[in-house]
Formats: sequence, structure tokens, C-alpha cells
Amino acid sequence: MTQVTASIGRWRRAMAGVFVAAMVLTVLGGAGLAYWLLA
Repeated sequence: MTQVTASIGRWRRAMAGVFVAAMVLTVLGGAGLAYWLLA
């Protein structure tokens, strides 16, 4: 049971990391595109 809980925690942490990375890339991409269009 402990191993299962640890596995779930590790999976959730990995998913959170991927989600944050995707959000950062989206924000940077949007800002870069807006800057390029306005430049």
C-alpha cells in the first residue's frame, strides 16, 4: 500500500511538472508571438 501511494505521488508530481512546463512555454510563446507581431 505504501509503495502504491508513493507511486501515485511521484506520478502526480511528474504531471504537475509537465503542466507547469507547458504553461510556461505557452506564456513565453504567446509573448514572443505578440512581440514579433507588434515589432
